[in-house]
Amino acid sequence: MRFKFTDFHVHTRGWSVDVAEDGPTFEDYIKAAEEHRINVCFLDHYELHYIENDKTNPFYGGKIDDYLEEIDKCKETYDFILSGLEVEYYEDKEIQLLELMDDYRKEFDFIGGSIHEWIIGYPITTKEGLTSLLEKKPKGRIRR
Repeated sequence: MRFKFTDFHVHTRGWSVDVAEDGPTFEDYIKAAEEHRINVCFLDHYELHYIENDKTNPFYGGKIDDYLEEIDKCKETYDFILSGLEVEYYEDKEIQLLELMDDYRKEFDFIGGSIHEWIIGYPITTKEGLTSLLEKKPKGRIRR
């Protein structure tokens, strides 16, 4: 890696559903990273529950290799790029997730684990999802 600091949490347009249509592209991040002298690890959301059930999900249909190819093209030119995935944990998908990480362990530089939903359909990282969840829980059951 060329630079001292690395941003390990970068989502890109076309690959992470949270910024799929209006977020920065690989090229946008590369330009900014080079300008600010930081390494960058592309860490797009890999949410198996949604990938299996939503044909519009960027990773639907095994497109993980397409994702890696795009990053590898960037790595051919820039020496401050890392490839990664932010893998959402689902208890009922644990075996599939372990198999995925085992299959791709040599392909990715970094895999980050995450839990955005402890109840499917209630993403706690969005304002609307968190508000909705808190409104449905009795105040005495919310822990800080």
